[in-house]
Amino acid sequence: MMSVNLSGVFYGMKACFPLLEKSTSGSIVNISSGAGMMGYLPAAYTASKWAVRGLTKTGTLEFSSSGIRVNSVHPGLVSTPMLSSGADGADFIKRGLKGVPAGRVASPDEIVSAVAFLVSDASSYINGAEIVVDGGMLAAGLNYHAQSVTLD
Repeated sequence: MMSVNLSGVFYGMKACFPLLEKSTSGSIVNISSGAGMMGYLPAAYTASKWAVRGLTKTGTLEFSSSGIRVNSVHPGLVSTPMLSSGADGADFIKRGLKGVPAGRVASPDEIVSAVAFLVSDASSYINGAEIVVDGGMLAAGLNYHAQSVTLD
């Protein structure tokens, strides 16, 4: 898991650097996970996603002098084949949605929109940031269950 989730990101950054260094500005966006923002299971997956956060921060320090920004996106539940591919796919999604205040999974396009923003000129001063795209899951915590809220 580390060889894909962490080493893959490292080698991707390493391969992009010489190309981006030739431009006047550049942007690297690493994809991590909401699991990289909290304690979560399985441990190897979570540790690899935490490590992507650290690599992103270090990349920010190493690449900024060359005009290259490095940020990360941390998706929550996203409607992809991987999400529903497990033996209990539908049940996993149903259980997972109990922790998402938005009450739904993200579309891949919603993750793409965050990445597109981070590589655009509109985010030219955003560097070393972690953009969480999870429908409120991280804000709610792991024990959140969707319910009505009344403000008095």
